[in-house]
Amino acid sequence: MPKPSRVPPGQIQHSYLTLSQMSRVISGGSLQRLEHFIISSGVGFKDVELHVCLGEIPRLVNLSVAARDFGHLSFKNLVLHFDTLRHLSLTRCRHATGAMVQTILQSCPQLVFFAAPRIEASQIISRKRSLCLGLKTLKVCIALNSEDYSIGLQSRMIYVQLTRLTQPEILNIAPDKGKVVQSLDLRLSSGLYQLSSLKKLQELRCNGTIQRISFEDVQ
Repeated sequence: MPKPSRVPPGQIQHSYLTLSQMSRVISGGSLQRLEHFIISSGVGFKDVELHVCLGEIPRLVNLSVAARDFGHLSFKNLVLHFDTLRHLSLTRCRHATGAMVQTILQSCPQLVFFAAPRIEASQIISRKRSLCLGLKTLKVCIALNSEDYSIGLQSRMIYVQLTRLTQPEILNIAPDKGKVVQSLDLRLSSGLYQLSSLKKLQELRCNGTIQRISFEDVQ
């Protein structure tokens, strides 16, 4: 069996222990300095196991979960770390709902990186509090529903919300690979021009989204 690679102090890369074993280690008090918790893709765990781990870690700065079973129990204890989280990745977490994503976006003041599967346009438009204003990277598919408002109107309202961010460098609204969705309309007439106020924005990724962009919009 290969020896585990060295991991910097204060970090755990979940590759050699089951999550239930990990929860016992954490609850034993020997990892009270743990701030970075990374669960690689392909690692199986139960929602309740991650729930226990998140409840035992005193202060979490970085959580990266590339697995399917993050759910309501895990989210319940993730809330305990909202004030300290700076990096949160929930890629491939099919049970991370739009409501969870909405709550995270308006409740984590230190967050600079956030990745999640999907949020409905209405959940951004109807938000009651500001987005995490310090976000530098936002990776989440923003799904529009033509039954709510027109695609153009929804897009314009969402652009208004996005322009309130002050630090974004990367905005990625692409869905998971192999999926095609109606997302933000990237035409000037739908409000794309508003993103010109985001002076630090370097990348806008939209692969996998339905677009009808004119030559003028591309220019």
